[in-house]
Amino acid sequence: MSEPEHSGGSSPPHWVRSNTGSAAAAIQAHYSIKGLSGGRPLGLMKKKRPPRGRMAPQGLARKSELSYDDKMLQYAASLTVAEKAGLVESPRRPLTEEEWKTVKSLSDSRSDVSCSICREPFRDTSQLILACTHSFHQRCFLSYLHYAGSETSKCPMCRAEAHDWTTHDGGLNVWRTKCATTIQCRWRGYIQRSRLMREQLPPGSLLRRKYTLRMLEAASRRAEHLGQARSDAVEKLLKDMDRTTLESSRVLRESLAALEMFRKSSSLDKAEDSGPTLPDADIPNWLHEAVANVLERGDCDCPICYDHKCLDSFESFKVFETRSCPMCRQTYDRRPWPCM
Repeated sequence: MSEPEHSGGSSPPHWVRSNTGSAAAAIQAHYSIKGLSGGRPLGLMKKKRPPRGRMAPQGLARKSELSYDDKMLQYAASLTVAEKAGLVESPRRPLTEEEWKTVKSLSDSRSDVSCSICREPFRDTSQLILACTHSFHQRCFLSYLHYAGSETSKCPMCRAEAHDWTTHDGGLNVWRTKCATTIQCRWRGYIQRSRLMREQLPPGSLLRRKYTLRMLEAASRRAEHLGQARSDAVEKLLKDMDRTTLESSRVLRESLAALEMFRKSSSLDKAEDSGPTLPDADIPNWLHEAVANVLERGDCDCPICYDHKCLDSFESFKVFETRSCPMCRQTYDRRPWPCM
């Protein structure tokens, strides 16, 4: 059986080489401490519940403030017997000051100005940088660790293991440089325009009058375009109103014509079914002869003639009623009669 590999390249302790049972116990203890399968039975392992607060654990919040020596002391204290003996792979060591300088220079070369979690710029000194050169707000990264689990913490950007981090002010310097550049650009532009107006366009000069005239013409054109746009909008509204009114009138005329045709057809049907209603004793002989002639021709209109003015006066008192002849009580349609 070959000896297990170990990190660091150093030979394992004497008790590991001589006693296989001690090595197995060390590995089992490592699995139990790390919460991996192969340690204590799952029923005896207590589940670690994350804290209920919205803040990350105090140890994570203070990790960025520790020096390299303090981080190494914590690193050595966190190692298990199996990791110290080289039976299992040890976690990555904290970065030294020289390594942090290299990481910070690589991060500053990208000119990161905003946090990748909240998308807000680095406007204060609460900035953390990870070993993978990615930077975040301290509160954003600690909140991410709190909800993602600090034991398996990874970078939110590249998913690399976030085993160490420290404070950094590269994003704040980039933000200050950007703000200072913007302020200087605006101020210098204002100074140059003011100097140009004083030197090239003195008060009362011809160029100044031309410049003022050109600005007034541009303002008048803008006002004219605005007024024309409003006038076009009002004209379009009026055209739409006229078109809607004409369409409504057409629909109303068609509906009234259909209603009038329905009334006429109903009146004619009733006339065919009922016929004259006056008794024969009250009807003159000439009326009998006229009605007989009309019925022989198949015409349903009343054959009696009236003066135009008299018939208009009679119909004015029966506007919404069915028009019937004053003599025979039969419905009729007015037709002009040629004058004798």
